[in-house]
Amino acid sequence: MNGISSAFVVFYLMLFLNEIGGSRFLLGMAQCVQAFMGEIPCMFFSGWFIKKFGYFNILNLRLLSYWIRIMWYSYLCNPWLVLPVECLNGISYGVLYPAIAAYAKLSAKPGTEATTQVVLFTTHERIGE
Repeated sequence: MNGISSAFVVFYLMLFLNEIGGSRFLLGMAQCVQAFMGEIPCMFFSGWFIKKFGYFNILNLRLLSYWIRIMWYSYLCNPWLVLPVECLNGISYGVLYPAIAAYAKLSAKPGTEATTQVVLFTTHERIGE
């Protein structure tokens, strides 16, 4: 479900914003807000998030953040109002990826950490999307 939600936002958000009258500048601003106000701070504090919530609760938080984002999009009339909710991309992306990498390393047998990480990321990214 995480991969499917990610694919929905990644592939259709810009098309949707364009359909409701968003300018190219707004599309770029949405990407900037996702990266600079969401992903980077959350990746910086990802260790704290993982210790506080745990690996599997991070997955649930990601699903919750995608649910909030998709519900926000469904009620969106003014394309500029997409910017506040794009900060949730930090939880959707910025905390999940370090959590997957750390969990894969923790659960792998010695010497197979990279292979385990590749299997988990491939399962999430390519089978989910």
